[in-house]
Amino acid sequence: MINQITPLKTQKVLDLCSGIGGFTLGHIITGGFQTVAFCEINSYCQQVLNLRFPQIPIIPDIHDITTESLLRVGVGEIDGIIAGLPCPPFSLAGKRLASIDSRNLFGEFFRIICEIRPKWAIVENVPGLLVAEMVRARPVFEQQPD
Repeated sequence: MINQITPLKTQKVLDLCSGIGGFTLGHIITGGFQTVAFCEINSYCQQVLNLRFPQIPIIPDIHDITTESLLRVGVGEIDGIIAGLPCPPFSLAGKRLASIDSRNLFGEFFRIICEIRPKWAIVENVPGLLVAEMVRARPVFEQQPD
């Protein structure tokens, strides 16, 4: 006898620094997740996202992500945030300029988490991120939920 799996509530996901949608493709394969908005500044990547996921809105600039901007594109509830932030500011092979590198978007990722307060968040990056930025973020991540 095979027991039926009871599906959990579908998790609504905001996908930041989306690239061509790799995280969202993974979510489609695994099930249980629905990407409600992308954020991607690269125009080629935006074209690919529009072809693959024409129903999902794209906000081009991460600096423009707020609860209000999300509501304007029809996004209310968000359970989780995923992000593939640029890695050169933290790469152990690079200069490791972290916060003083103009490509560093960790502060924006952190701001968005603090504003939206999702149940969970995943950031994909390189090991140097832990050393460079997590010391600053640790007190917020260790807070108990309200």
